[in-house]
Amino acid sequence: MTGLTRLLWTAVALAIAVASATSAGCSRSPYDLAPVNGKVTIDGVPFTQGKVMFAPIATGKDRNAGRPAFGLLGPDGSFSLSTYSTEDGAIVGEHWVTVIRLEPEQPSDDSPPSDVPPPKPVGPRQFSRVAVPTKVTVAADTDNVIDVALTKQDVARYGVFD
Repeated sequence: MTGLTRLLWTAVALAIAVASATSAGCSRSPYDLAPVNGKVTIDGVPFTQGKVMFAPIATGKDRNAGRPAFGLLGPDGSFSLSTYSTEDGAIVGEHWVTVIRLEPEQPSDDSPPSDVPPPKPVGPRQFSRVAVPTKVTVAADTDNVIDVALTKQDVARYGVFD
């Protein structure tokens, strides 16, 4: 092996090592995450027409609290949070929670009829989002179950309406 060939192979090996280390670091969160699931209800009735967002709260001198986590609401109001990948949870620490209403999908003419009744309206006006007035805490090293129980009065007071 000539000196030039050896130098070329060393450069290729170094480039592969750097690329591997860089790509491995990109797929991991710089924050600790913990699984979070729960249910959203309004006056005890599951809210199914939206998603929930957990926004981490910055602490200390660090103004960057990290990425918020989102979870789509299921037919029973249940959710599982995702931050960087599907159902990986939320950043450990305190969060503000927002419930976001989404328009229900309209069935197309060629879709089969659904046995699921459309969601009942919350009130005379529909909210677009509701900021939950209390902080929640996502704990490390545990499966967090955090239910969001709102009342119609909470929606009227803290909601943003269309």
